[in-house]
Amino acid sequence: MNSLDRIALKAERVLFFISRLLLYLAIGVISVIVIIISCSVFMRYVLFRPLVFTEEIVGLLSVLLIFLSLPYVAISGKNIEVNLLIDRFGPGARVVLRRIGLALGLCFTVSFMIVVFSYADETYRIGARSDILNMVLFPWTGAVAVCMAVLSAVLLLRIVRESPEQAAGADSAI
Repeated sequence: MNSLDRIALKAERVLFFISRLLLYLAIGVISVIVIIISCSVFMRYVLFRPLVFTEEIVGLLSVLLIFLSLPYVAISGKNIEVNLLIDRFGPGARVVLRRIGLALGLCFTVSFMIVVFSYADETYRIGARSDILNMVLFPWTGAVAVCMAVLSAVLLLRIVRESPEQAAGADSAI
């Protein structure tokens, strides 16, 4: 094992740990969503005093939930894949197509990350706040940007670290 492989292996371990940590945060976010919606239903139908902020906070938490989960899904390979096109090619072509697909995904996530970091900076600079709860929006946009940075690192690692056998396997797709 050369030094580049050791560095990639350490990076993979670190990214897996970070992705797992983000997944645990996502599980906590789901719990908070369930609690808020349950309280809202109770308040609306039992006490006839609905919580006015439910839609706003659940919407923000739902977006956060998706982005917190993406790095773990990508690093663990538990995403949904469509193999209709790639399975028609031989193993060599599948390796190339798989890496092209990962590179396109990386281009998208890096582009999206840049936009979201810019948006997070703007929300911080102008002090953007939510409509009903008057919450500062910077932490929400910043969290999405950080999740996209981790996802970008995961995709880059998969491009570099994925073996040709994994890329050509029957369970791989773009």
